[in-house]
Amino acid sequence: MGKVTLITGASRGIGYALALEMHMRGHHVIALARSEDKLQALKAECNDNRMECAVVDLGQPAQVDQFISALVDRGYTISHMINNAGALVNKPFGEISASELRHVYEVNVFSVFELIQKAMSVFADDIHVVNISSMGGFQGAQKFPGLSAYSSSKAAVASLTECLQEEFGEKGWSFNVLCLGAVQTEMLAEAFPGFKAPVNPSEMSTFIADFTEGAQKFIRGKVLPISSTTP
Repeated sequence: MGKVTLITGASRGIGYALALEMHMRGHHVIALARSEDKLQALKAECNDNRMECAVVDLGQPAQVDQFISALVDRGYTISHMINNAGALVNKPFGEISASELRHVYEVNVFSVFELIQKAMSVFADDIHVVNISSMGGFQGAQKFPGLSAYSSSKAAVASLTECLQEEFGEKGWSFNVLCLGAVQTEMLAEAFPGFKAPVNPSEMSTFIADFTEGAQKFIRGKVLPISSTTP
């Protein structure tokens, strides 16, 4: 089948643009999200069998298990994985509820951990896993009020990526994390209402696609800041 790329959070923003970009480059793309309508729109833009869309709630282990079982049954081997799904709450620290905190960590950390763990059986020998983090989770970068749950969860993803490279590097697997700066998405509007980013999702998707396809030859287990502005 050739290159099979799994992308999460593909229903909007960077994930949607990235699915289109990887498809354009000849990858067989499996796009995951919770919104069936938006995934159907993505599928319609490609109109061929190299774009597969799966409605999966990554916070539901049973759905993830079912999805991975389907990949095994169909003989798929994942050559590239981009964990892009994300959740954000923008509130003062003292007002963040336990359920809001758990939801952010469920999407941004636990689902990444669990999807990688469960998908290892279908990993190619030279798979490149790219986790999408944020400058908010990059150590030493400027932090902003209201984003303590989001930024701390993205920092956890960065550390997880380093751990995975250490544990599985000898297998030939590559793990990297990109800490993105401002990109003009719906999530940016939630975090910084009124702010205009210098980069749009299509531009960022081109960068991420380039990185995903070839950076593992030179970079493995690294946490990389990708930002031209603050925020």
